[in-house]
Amino acid sequence: MIRKIFLTAVTLLLMASPSINAAPLDLVCSEWEPYVGNNLTNKGPLAELVTMAFKKGGYSSSVNTHTWADAMAGVKSADHDAAICVWFSKERNKEFRFSVPIILNRVSFLKRKTDSISWDRLNDLQGYKFAKLKDGVISKKFDNADFLQIREMDQQIDAIRLLVSGEVDMVAGDEGEALSLIQRYLPEEADKLDFVDRSLASNSVHVMVSRTHSDSKELISAFNKGMAEMRADGSYQTLLEQHHMERLAVE
Repeated sequence: MIRKIFLTAVTLLLMASPSINAAPLDLVCSEWEPYVGNNLTNKGPLAELVTMAFKKGGYSSSVNTHTWADAMAGVKSADHDAAICVWFSKERNKEFRFSVPIILNRVSFLKRKTDSISWDRLNDLQGYKFAKLKDGVISKKFDNADFLQIREMDQQIDAIRLLVSGEVDMVAGDEGEALSLIQRYLPEEADKLDFVDRSLASNSVHVMVSRTHSDSKELISAFNKGMAEMRADGSYQTLLEQHHMERLAVE
């Protein structure tokens, strides 16, 4: 009798546990270094953070990279369970469910820490020298600001080196990419550089699941639960700090 009760309890537990009872979630994103990439440790900090949150929410998962178009089409048709690297929009919200914000994706100006720079309009920045990635898109207004002095470099790290050497005053670009490049190539300069307080653009990054997915509500709920646990136990902040991306944390 005791054995029968035990077996029944185990069966109910297995049925209630999605991480045991289901195949790993198929999570997708395009290659987006330094956040997600096949050549990054654990496929990058964003992939690591998302899989950890899903695990705490009761689901095992794996992250696979595809072209952006294929990833989005596969999530829309529910052939993939979720995309992990998406900005929220009202238009997308009609077809997809979104998680709580994971990290911030900001485009900002990197500067020397000793320089005090502020701005309200781009016109306020006349007289400063900038560097950016050649053919890189920063923002429509910045890219078309012919009144600014902008040097274009073949590699973003070369733009940052111009800043370190004093040849330019600011470097425009993705904050996460800048932080990653500094740690990889110029770690000795990390404490000498920071960002202008005002960003050119800022978007939060979310997990996104098609509303046609049979478990869409459950998946988003499980992820949000996992994120809440990570914030409570400190693992969210710790993971970002390990990748020198604590600045991108969502408060």
